[in-house]
Amino acid sequence: MMDIDRQNLLQRLRGAGLRPTIPRIAVLQVFEDAGGQALSVEEVFHRICLRGLHASLGTIYRVAKQMSKHGLLEPLRAGGRKQLFRLRACEAQVCLHEARLWAVNRLSGERASLADDELRDRLVEALVHSGLALEGGRVAVEFDCAALGSTRAAVEAGGRIAVGAP
Repeated sequence: MMDIDRQNLLQRLRGAGLRPTIPRIAVLQVFEDAGGQALSVEEVFHRICLRGLHASLGTIYRVAKQMSKHGLLEPLRAGGRKQLFRLRACEAQVCLHEARLWAVNRLSGERASLADDELRDRLVEALVHSGLALEGGRVAVEFDCAALGSTRAAVEAGGRIAVGAP
């Protein structure tokens, strides 16, 4: 994770009145990487475990509830008893990532900003052509790459890219 991203995460937590802890930072990173997708606590826990971090399911649930109470996450209901959460949209504050194009390794959760406006514009055109509406101006390209250690190396080596709504 780049230093600027880490600083933005810390500022966002502090701005909500929460002390930045490893579990809170990890949960916020997972929701940021999800690109607005609603996630269950179990899914967040799974994604955190894939990153090699160790926290209990109870800790992740408590952190999600705290972040919801402090306005960082929006609680949603998905039929039955399953509680889902989604990152609240940035309103008066600066959004966590100003980059317009991101590559995200779905296996490791690692991400890298890509400074390629031409590629982003072509992806947006493809999304619009396929009937998907772009919300928020950010495009995240997801790929699976376990063989390469870094997202940037995977992008340069041509990791499998799937374009679609998160």
